[in-house]
Amino acid sequence: MSITYRHTAHVHRETENRFAAANIASRPSPAIVPQPAAVIIEPRQLIRDCLTRALRAACGHDVIAFSTVDEWLKVCEHTPAGVVLLSGFEAAGDEELSQKIHRLAQAKKRLPTVILADAEDIGHVVNALNKGVKGYIPTNLSLDVAVEAMRLVRAGGVFVPAGCLRGSRDPLASRAVKSPWTTMFTVRQAAVVEALRQGKANKTIAYELQLQESTVKVHIRNIMKKLKAKNRTEVAYMVAKMQNNEKI
Repeated sequence: MSITYRHTAHVHRETENRFAAANIASRPSPAIVPQPAAVIIEPRQLIRDCLTRALRAACGHDVIAFSTVDEWLKVCEHTPAGVVLLSGFEAAGDEELSQKIHRLAQAKKRLPTVILADAEDIGHVVNALNKGVKGYIPTNLSLDVAVEAMRLVRAGGVFVPAGCLRGSRDPLASRAVKSPWTTMFTVRQAAVVEALRQGKANKTIAYELQLQESTVKVHIRNIMKKLKAKNRTEVAYMVAKMQNNEKI
C-alpha cells in the first residue's frame, strides 16, 4: 500500500495541531486580581486584622486595611476599591472624625464612606450624613448586615440603622428634649442623662430606651467626657445642679 504525499501532509498537520493544543493547555493562565471590595481604616491593629479577615471571608473579595487616612490617601489614586470603612470611633460627633471625613471627601479619588461606630444615636447618624457619609453601621449589628450595608453603599445607596430611627420616636427621648441640658447633648444622650439623674441602672436604661447595654455604656462615657465627670454619680450630681440653676 502506497502512502501519498497528501496523506502524509495531513497527518503532519494533525500532529502539529495536537502539539499546539497541548502547549496552550499547559501554559499557566494569567492571574486574576480581584478588585478590593472595601478599604478599612482602623488605628487599632487587632481590630483592623479581625475586620479585614472577617469581611474578606464574608464578601468573597479582597479587603485592604490601613491604620490612618494618610496611608490610604498616598495610594488611593492607583488602588481600585469600592467603599471606605472608617472605624475606631465611639460616635460620629468627634471633631477628629469630622476632619477625617473631610479629608476623604477632598481626595482625588473619592469613594463612598461608611462609619463603623459603637454609638447608635439618631443625632450621630444625621451628623455623619450631613458630613457626606453614605452609611452608618453601629457595632451591635451582625457581620452579615454590615456586609449588605456596604454593598448597598457601593451600589449608590445610603444605609441608616433602623434602631436609631425607632429611637427618634421614643417617648423618653421626646421628653428629654425639654430638659435644660438639651443644648449640651444629643437627644439620645439627654435621655440617658435623665435616666442617670433618676438613678436607673444600665440594664433599665437599655430596656426603656430600646438600646443595647453596650450602647448605653458608650453614651455614659461620652456624657462623662462632656461634663468632665469622673463617674456616673458625679454626672447625676452635676445634672441636678444644672436643673436647679435652670429653675432659679
